Amino acid sequence: MSAKQQPIDPVNPVDPEKLKASGQKVFGLLSGALISAMIHLGDKLGLYRALNGAGALSSEELAQKTGLHERWVREWLRGQAAAQLLDYQEERFELSAEMAMVLADEDSPKFAAGIFSDLPQRMAILNKLPEAFKTGLGLPYDARGPEGAQGIERVFAPWYRHALVPVVLPKLAGVVEKLQAGAKVADVGCGAGIALIEMAKTYPHTHFHGYDISQHALSRAQANKEQAGLTNIVFHDASQDGCRLMQVSILSPLRLHGIL
Repeated sequence: MSAKQQPIDPVNPVDPEKLKASGQKVFGLLSGALISAMIHLGDKLGLYRALNGAGALSSEELAQKTGLHERWVREWLRGQAAAQLLDYQEERFELSAEMAMVLADEDSPKFAAGIFSDLPQRMAILNKLPEAFKTGLGLPYDARGPEGAQGIERVFAPWYRHALVPVVLPKLAGVVEKLQAGAKVADVGCGAGIALIEMAKTYPHTHFHGYDISQHALSRAQANKEQAGLTNIVFHDASQDGCRLMQVSILSPLRLHGIL
């Protein structure tokens, strides 16, 4: 019997084709994890943004444009081309208009690179999970650090900015009229507050209250509010003053409809 051959179990015989497919499946999942890591780097280092609208670039041109080392940029580009995220021809690489909407344009309603921004922090949680499996205790939302809150913000912000006010709210009977007239609205689990900020800009007569237990998310929400220059939003630490929710006269219909 050769070293590669496996003994045959007459009770549970192994199908060679299924065995091969099983190995391919497992290593395919590993490949996805590694590509995800490279997407994280492409987003963090501004590589996708530099490629956006630039046409076909060589590794030297992209390295010069981003101020990064050409050798590492070359490896990243080749990996992205192998993953079919970049178009490739004769050592020149291009980000298509469609892929740019997903990976480079943060204002695009299809932008998805934000979900990769806290990938290192999510992977680091693996070190804490063995103890969680033993004790049954969970991990706090803020376990991923500020990057976790920012990653969630970047994922949902395009939808809030492009669809919430112009598309979704008009479909909810009576909601727009109430917001225009002036109401009190509570968003429980407001995160970085982007949804409330978009509504507060459109409906200045309504007062919005955001509640969350994530300190990192609340910090982002306050910063976003100040940047927008709004005065009709208040963010609350739900673990400290959640009882104030009872004083809000209208619990957002958006919450009741599962929109936010």
